[in-house]
Order: sequence, then C-alpha cells, then structure tokens
Amino acid sequence: MTLTAADLLRIGLTIGLLIIAYGRLSNLLRFLFPSRVRHKYLVGAPEPEGPVAEELRRQGFKYLGGRLERVLGLHARVAAVYAHPSGRVVDLPFSGRLAGGYVLTLFEGDRCALTRVGAGRDVIADRYRSRAVGRGMNLREVLEVHAESEAAISLGHAPVVVEDMSGRHRQARRWYQEHARTELVLPAGAEGLLLGVLVAFGVYLWTL
Repeated sequence: MTLTAADLLRIGLTIGLLIIAYGRLSNLLRFLFPSRVRHKYLVGAPEPEGPVAEELRRQGFKYLGGRLERVLGLHARVAAVYAHPSGRVVDLPFSGRLAGGYVLTLFEGDRCALTRVGAGRDVIADRYRSRAVGRGMNLREVLEVHAESEAAISLGHAPVVVEDMSGRHRQARRWYQEHARTELVLPAGAEGLLLGVLVAFGVYLWTL
C-alpha cells in the first residue's frame, strides 16, 4: 500500500492529537480511576535545597523522602515529602520551589484541608476545604492560609499524624478515596471536553 501525502499528513496530525491528549488527561484519569493511582517511595531521593526547604525545617517539618504518584502507568507526579507533628504534610517539587506544591491535613471523620500553591480554584464542601493561593506567597503565608482552613474544617476532630512514608501513602490513598472527585470534578470535566473535541476532530480528519 502506497501512502499519499494526505495520508502522511493525517498520520502526523493524529500523532500530534494523541500527544496533546496524553499531556492533558491527568485530572480526568485521576477523577475516573482514583483507586488506580499508585504510590511509590523513592529510595535515596535527596532532600531539595533552597530557602523553602530550610524554612520547612525551621518550622518543625521533617523530610521523609521522595514519592512517585502514577495513574494507570501513565501520568507521574514526583514530590519531596515533609511531615509535621501537627499532622500537616507538604509535598514540595524537587526543584525546591513552593509553586506547584501543596499542604495537606487529614482529620478523623473524613475531613480534609488542602492548600495548593499555583493556579486553581477554591473548593469548599461539607467536609472538605481546598484553597488555591498565588505563586508569590512565601511559606509562612501559605501556612497561615492553611491554618484558617484547618480551623474551619476540623470542628474538634483530631488530625491524622504522618510519621513515615508508609503513613504518607496511606494518607494519599485515603484522599483519593474520600476527596479526589470533589477536588477534581471541574478540571476533569474540562479535560473530558477537550478529549471529546480532539476525538471529534480526529474522526473528521480521517473522513476527509
């Protein structure tokens, strides 16, 4: 079979569409398959360097190690994990920058406070409070916002303290089981819409 220039163009565009779709389905996959998210401890991962890591140590956080989060063997997220005796956990990018990281506290009674640094939206529900703060905030300011969320959501429930990486993995699995769909419903919907548009364009492309 001889491929024409039009066939080669279609193949190239189809590959491009697949690459675009692959890079933008993380939230949709995690929303649809929260139980399929896998968590792995990164043995020997070095602690990030820089002022944020130093401030975390001054604030009483302990570096637990690195963790890899992967859904369906595709999208991976890597973070350095810090834990505090208060129950707070910080997932920090290995770049050492606060942007892209988050602070998480789980409480007994299916309650959760989450503060994300970067783009996003606030999500307020009965037992869930997620705040999005600007990239320009420093760690102290982020922790102050997180403390407000903790006070609003805990209602006397005790925090779940994380002491090691196995505890962090249990905490992550619980978040996915109890809260992931509350957090991800809008971004997953946007990614689903994008996927539908790409599929429709792909079908149209091959019917020309």
